[in-house]
Amino acid sequence: MEADAAGALGGRVFGAYRLESALGAGGMGEVFLARNASGERVALKVLLPEASKNDGLVAMFMDEASIMAQIHHPNVLAVHDFGRVDGRYFLAMELLEGQSLAYLITEAHAKEGRLDRGVIATIGAHAARGLHAAHTARSKNGEPLEVVHRDVSPQNVFVTYRGSTKLIDFGVARAAERLAWTSKGIYKGKAAYMAPEQVARNAPDALSDVWALGVCLWEAITGGRLFLRDNQFHTMDAVMKAPIEAPSAVAGLPPDPLDEIVLRALERDPARRYPSAQGLDEALTGYAKATGRAEVAALMGRLFPDAPLPAPRPSEDRELGSFAGRTEDLDRPLRRSSAIHAAVGTLASELAPPGARAATEHKDASRIERPLFRERTTVILIAFFVALAATLAALALVDREAVEVRPLSAEP
Repeated sequence: MEADAAGALGGRVFGAYRLESALGAGGMGEVFLARNASGERVALKVLLPEASKNDGLVAMFMDEASIMAQIHHPNVLAVHDFGRVDGRYFLAMELLEGQSLAYLITEAHAKEGRLDRGVIATIGAHAARGLHAAHTARSKNGEPLEVVHRDVSPQNVFVTYRGSTKLIDFGVARAAERLAWTSKGIYKGKAAYMAPEQVARNAPDALSDVWALGVCLWEAITGGRLFLRDNQFHTMDAVMKAPIEAPSAVAGLPPDPLDEIVLRALERDPARRYPSAQGLDEALTGYAKATGRAEVAALMGRLFPDAPLPAPRPSEDRELGSFAGRTEDLDRPLRRSSAIHAAVGTLASELAPPGARAATEHKDASRIERPLFRERTTVILIAFFVALAATLAALALVDREAVEVRPLSAEP
């Protein structure tokens, strides 16, 4: 079915875009390499016809477009356009050429034995910078958007071959202006990166994202998984109770000041963490400067000398590295947040009444649809829907693809 869906639009004009090739398809939509009217290449995410008829899914799609379009920062994936063509909703985004941090961790530890701590600090600082931009973003009326990413993970931190870092995938982000809503007891995000307060069913905030980035840093240093266990219940239990050792000690490296930075981000008491993502950024930037310039681009060149040829990637049931891919990094972001926000508002008014939308969202909030990317071209989209949801009472996996099930050591 995915092959048929991917071929349905490939090779034709879609609104203002000319579709060049299909990059991937999943249960909710498909992704294309396309060119806009100016000839610039973009990643075009298009909901499938069935999904476009589901008010709950459409509301989540609109939320992602609206949120990302109002965050203007070089360390956050840029959204160019949003709209609807022939009844199908689409989202046009910049293309990024590089790899996810997940795949970078896998390759660095496999090929060089470890990932340089200066490089980790630099990547982490840039990701924290993007998070701070999201946390402090304001609407066109100057009101705080109160954005919380809620899905910070190595899969959603993207490193370009030029050495820059981009925060991607705000598909499950919480914001004040969301159209979709999350029912009480429904979890959004990956369990192994949830902060303790999220596991305890408290509302996540900016410091929850700081925790999640701390987990990413710990895993980048050690090459292993911090909280992942054999099932979701044990993973959440580990988040709440498992000892958190200094990452350098786990990696067999000498003690390092970076350990203190990471461990502070991983304080279970939010009041003991860095007060903001900016605070974490400053600490990591200070460490990187003290240890010398980290050549992220040089590392990418060593690890991926054949870029932009497609690199092998683990199968979908292997979380770390599962979103590795490459797309083109455009340095000319086309910011149209006001137009996108207006388009979202116009289209939102056409949705079903709030009661009907809420009922639909409640039904679909417990599902995650993960695209099964096919490496058919040198360009692979990284930013697509990733949302984990499960009821704590049932403690059951509602979608097997949504939960990490293998440690990094299991990666090839």
